[in-house]
Amino acid sequence: MRELEIENEKRLVELSALRSQINLHFIYNVLESIRMKSVIKGERETATVIKYLSRLLRRLVNQSDNLIPVSEELEVIQEYAKIEEYRYGKELTINIEVDDAILNTLIP
Repeated sequence: MRELEIENEKRLVELSALRSQINLHFIYNVLESIRMKSVIKGERETATVIKYLSRLLRRLVNQSDNLIPVSEELEVIQEYAKIEEYRYGKELTINIEVDDAILNTLIP
């Protein structure tokens, strides 16, 4: 009986994970549709920010490694900064300085 309960719980967890993937796939598709309509309308700045948001979401969801290189984290930070600069306009300026010697260093 206990084995059946464990198997049912396992199936529920797998189903929940599958639903999450489907929902995320839907969100990515919607973001891409909005981005492409923005491109067609000539709203390049909006399209670019939507691209950054989609990448950020994908990275957060697909993150499997506990450690990543500083260079990869820096890409995430730069894209996030561009989203924030879009939100706040000229009120916000972000400067990032990183020593090239640490770009391959792994961080959590």
